[in-house]
Amino acid sequence: AVWTGSASIGPSAIEKSVPSHDEDISAVMMRRARCLHVASYSTDPASNLIMLSKEYSQDKSNGQGGASNNQELWRLWNWIERVEFLCEDAFELEESGEQSLWPVKSLVDAGATHLLHMDDEVDEGMKSESLQCITYDSPMRGAAMASCGWTGKDGLLDILNEEEKIGNFERAAALAVFHGEF
Repeated sequence: AVWTGSASIGPSAIEKSVPSHDEDISAVMMRRARCLHVASYSTDPASNLIMLSKEYSQDKSNGQGGASNNQELWRLWNWIERVEFLCEDAFELEESGEQSLWPVKSLVDAGATHLLHMDDEVDEGMKSESLQCITYDSPMRGAAMASCGWTGKDGLLDILNEEEKIGNFERAAALAVFHGEF
């Protein structure tokens, strides 16, 4: 079959270097794979985050409000980058003879559910004065929260500052409340 329709849809749409709001996923994947960005889409989380951030900014500046699939992909690659960093940091600590609090060696085992079920210990319940309720803590809970980006190597304040810097004020507030930091 020969395509005789508009040049803005159909086979020639795959050749576009700029995304459009009604772009088919196959065209999105082709454009990203063809390295039409300074940072090409690959298995490198950092370059994918750069590329997705640029696409999101372009979408917003074009009045498209930012494509939600770009935000979802950005969150996925952000999680992958965070977990890879935690695994790499744990490996370096073990190489230097120190013990790491990060319990897994690869991305495969780094899901929150898997982390929470790695240890048979029962979580210790403690009364939180700021939250006025019982809170629970364990090493595996800490690992799961680190995997989700709710705690960090440099502490909660750094995460809150980073979230506020990128405009995620609601997430920063939720994390502060979750940790009892008012």
